[in-house]
Amino acid sequence: MQTKKSKTALVDMARDWYLGAADHDATTEWRQRANKALRFYEGSGQWESATRELLKSQGKPALTINRILPVVNVIWGQQLKNRSEIRLYPRKRATKAVAELGSALIKHAMSCCEGYDAVSDAYRDGVITGKGWLTVDRVFDHDPISGDVVVQAPNPLLIYEDPRNTAYHIDGGEFVFRERFVTKTQLEAHYPKQAKAALDAMEDDWSKVWAGQAGEGDGYLAAVAKLLDTEGDDVGEGLPGVVVRECWYRTFESVSTASARINGRLVSTRLEDEAQEARLEQFVAEHPGHEIDRARVVVPVLHLLVMVGDVLLKTEDDPLNGMTTFPYIRFSPYWLHGHPFGVVDNLEGPQEEHNKLRSQTLHLLNTAGNPAWKAKRATPHGRHLIDQYGSTPGVLLELDDFGGILERIDPASLSAGHFALAERAQEDIREISGANPDITGTQPEQSESGRARLIRQEAGQTTLGPIVANLRRTEAAFGDMLWEFMRHNDVYSPEEIEAVIDEDTLAAIGGVQGAVAAMNSWDTGTYGVKTAAAPSSTTWRDVQLTEVRDLATFVTAMGLQLPPDVANALLAEVLELSSFPGSAKVADMLKARPAGPAASPGAPGPAGGLPQNALAASP
Repeated sequence: MQTKKSKTALVDMARDWYLGAADHDATTEWRQRANKALRFYEGSGQWESATRELLKSQGKPALTINRILPVVNVIWGQQLKNRSEIRLYPRKRATKAVAELGSALIKHAMSCCEGYDAVSDAYRDGVITGKGWLTVDRVFDHDPISGDVVVQAPNPLLIYEDPRNTAYHIDGGEFVFRERFVTKTQLEAHYPKQAKAALDAMEDDWSKVWAGQAGEGDGYLAAVAKLLDTEGDDVGEGLPGVVVRECWYRTFESVSTASARINGRLVSTRLEDEAQEARLEQFVAEHPGHEIDRARVVVPVLHLLVMVGDVLLKTEDDPLNGMTTFPYIRFSPYWLHGHPFGVVDNLEGPQEEHNKLRSQTLHLLNTAGNPAWKAKRATPHGRHLIDQYGSTPGVLLELDDFGGILERIDPASLSAGHFALAERAQEDIREISGANPDITGTQPEQSESGRARLIRQEAGQTTLGPIVANLRRTEAAFGDMLWEFMRHNDVYSPEEIEAVIDEDTLAAIGGVQGAVAAMNSWDTGTYGVKTAAAPSSTTWRDVQLTEVRDLATFVTAMGLQLPPDVANALLAEVLELSSFPGSAKVADMLKARPAGPAASPGAPGPAGGLPQNALAASP
């Protein structure tokens, strides 16, 4: 579907969307909370400026004892240590072979482009601000032919989604914007003809327009306007550039489809032009026994606008070659019908209380060490002595300098309530966040097996259950989007597919050409996406290693005999799960070595074979 609107109409439409999303009450409120949460996480914003200045003028401390930073890091660290792999599984009209092909390519892409790190970054952003984002793109820096997949976690404050959508996934909305800062050099390289107009357009950038309506220095967009002001001193003449906005939006069109059952398999296709209609008629004439079912369905079409202010740099219809979902996926730890919030939101009150109580305690201690004095009439010399030596142990003062009377005013002693409330605030932060002692799955006073540690972790993560569930939803949606992106954009060449996919999977799908055909087919079927614990998780590896060894011990105890190929496969699994250097290489060598004939339990195996008790005794 081609965009029928003029360039002016497209810019007007995009501006209305952007300003509407930026000025929406819920969006503005979230951005304010997100900025505050970020400042609380890094510790700079845990005191109001007016309160800090007041305490400073009174000579009182304003301590920042940042308890939010380690709590967030514990929650974030649990995800880092227990990452998930994204896998496809077959559903409607799909095949296991294609699912295994897709799972292997997704794993390879995520490993090569630091995709798992991007997922962790998006998780961190969501825990702090309430929103984390994942996006996928293709760059040609190292591979000018097929390009390389790039998975990123963009700054959540630079993403603007349709505020009318209240569903968890953003495909319920009509548009999504992303802002990027592009230097003058990059702008001139990518858009040489529009570069000058784009630089001039920054004078009246949309963020400045909105900031001017909201008031000077009010809100996030006002801060962005100041930061990106190429005329001011914030950026400086040495760093000129522009704010480039990508507007991804969707329209809908009705298309004709035809389906027929051929050799027991349902095959469907889109009829996009008269030539395809003619070929279908010819097929019906040549195969009178096949019934063709026709239907009209409404499908989304993706579009892309790239702009600097009112200057339209690029417009593309179907920019991702048939992919219809937005190339952006959002993660929110908590999502209540369009209202996102993170973990930090509910920790700010206890953190402020903790800082206040610790500051008050320090002030009282300082007062106790530097007492006030009461005199009948102090001479200037007496005042000087008190100022210099009033808190010095063993100081000798003459009463004549104080009118004959000098008394020390002892401050009120510290109450147990100060310490109790400070400890309570710290406990509140742990309880509200869910970062309780069991979340790490270990206790310093005892050692535990991998299975016991996993059970302890699962019990400790009850409070984090909703967060983890939403992460799994996000990972599943991202896996589906990544698979569609790879299918529609020829990310992997036939040579790369042959190098990445194992021989058995290729053989099941019809070789390299069969894999390419399956990925390019519109009727490739419906695939679900699941996430599973990744082998990089230490706890997961420990549990799996224990289970494999328990199986071998059970086989030996029962006097049973494993076929040599099964025994070799189990030993290879043990080696892959082990952590000693070179174990993976040895496992690969064992897999490539043919298994010998079966051996009796406990007996040495022949070349290529394996004693039945070797698994139980393996490290």
